[in-house]
Amino acid sequence: MAQKKELKAYIWKGKNKEGRELSGEENMPNDAILRAFLAKQGLTGIVIKEKPKPLFGESKGKIKQADILFFTRQMATMLRAGMPVLRALDLVGQSIEKPKRMSELVFELHDSIERGASFAEALKAHPLYFDDLYTSLVSAGEEAGMLESTMDNIALNMEKGAATKKKVKKALTYPAIVMVFAIAVTAILMIKVVPVFAGFFEDAGAELPGATKMVVAISNFFINKGIFILGAVILFVMAFLYFKKRNAKFRAQVNRFAFKIPLIGGILRTGANARFARTMSTLFNAGVPLMKALGATAPATGSVVFEEAIQDVQRDVQNGQQMSFAMKNTNLFPTIAVQMTAIGEESGNLGEMLGRVASFYEEELDWRIDGLTAMIEL
Repeated sequence: MAQKKELKAYIWKGKNKEGRELSGEENMPNDAILRAFLAKQGLTGIVIKEKPKPLFGESKGKIKQADILFFTRQMATMLRAGMPVLRALDLVGQSIEKPKRMSELVFELHDSIERGASFAEALKAHPLYFDDLYTSLVSAGEEAGMLESTMDNIALNMEKGAATKKKVKKALTYPAIVMVFAIAVTAILMIKVVPVFAGFFEDAGAELPGATKMVVAISNFFINKGIFILGAVILFVMAFLYFKKRNAKFRAQVNRFAFKIPLIGGILRTGANARFARTMSTLFNAGVPLMKALGATAPATGSVVFEEAIQDVQRDVQNGQQMSFAMKNTNLFPTIAVQMTAIGEESGNLGEMLGRVASFYEEELDWRIDGLTAMIEL
């Protein structure tokens, strides 16, 4: 068992060689080990107290994608230095302070390997944090004896995927914020400003133009029915999010509709193509078999439509078709992606060609997002 699963939190005080008082917190198995550790750092007059537990229990925190990425980078560094997997996991687990759940997860991996599991098998026991893509790469790296470089590739792939996702999110968030502000300003004008001007015209006894009468009528509708409109919008948004989360068919319909939205649709399709090509390139270069790579890549695109299309490609490839031909039959992948894939298949450099496709679409994604931002700012 990994020793750090029984750590206790301690608060300590002491003085350094210059007589300056220092204090801090450390997690150690017991106070004697902590005292020896602090003395080794040259501290004297050491006072140690066990940290009191919170009244309502200590939150272990939530593991985020950034925590998994940090863990992967740390493991790659340790393994590249020639450290065994078990020792690397022990040191990484000790170094993680928050979230506590992440530290516990690392020691659970340590224990699984100690009991005879491979690193990939230990990771597969936690699918919530390590998906098929991650475990497939680790499995290939272990089999090839190149686990340290594989962990580097996983971290790089995660960073590029996160960057692509962040770009797409930015492209969608900016116009959404502008639209919200536009709606808010319009509502304020209709509810507060238009009635004042309408009152001025009525007091003056002037005849309102037809267009102005229509604006005043809309304003009165907002004033009298605004609360019901707001309630209907809130209910619609809640229902939309509920069905989008729980209904795969509805999710696919929303995805297809989003692809058809001018400007936004192009950004979403380009982002999905970039993630597909980058993930396939990483898996193929790591030696993961094509069928397994397609299965791991499908959910990594971030699009239900692309996921279904890749599953179709996987079935067609299994039935003997070339990957490029199967991609073309989905009517979803752009011509350049299909052609580059075909060249990669013919030349035996599929991983390299897919990497070039990924770079092309990542650059195009930047161009599309910059274009949309410039258009909104005009």
